[in-house]
Amino acid sequence: MKLLTFGSDWCSGCKSLKSNLKNLLIETEDFDIDLHSQTFKKYEVKTLPTMVLLDNNGVEIQRLTGSQTLATLQQLKERIEND
Repeated sequence: MKLLTFGSDWCSGCKSLKSNLKNLLIETEDFDIDLHSQTFKKYEVKTLPTMVLLDNNGVEIQRLTGSQTLATLQQLKERIEND
């Protein structure tokens, strides 16, 4: 599985999410809207922050938008680790 995160340096919710993901040791592939607009379009990202979980074939299996609780992020981590 691969977790993609979409955000921006000017987005306070994105900064908070990035910090929480780092603290939980969740590896991500990060995309900044100002640098990767084509990737945002490809994944149809409309809200910041957004996380997209892909299976091993690159198929989207879960999408989370906006701020997330630590409990939600912990569940996401367990899902990734148990795959």
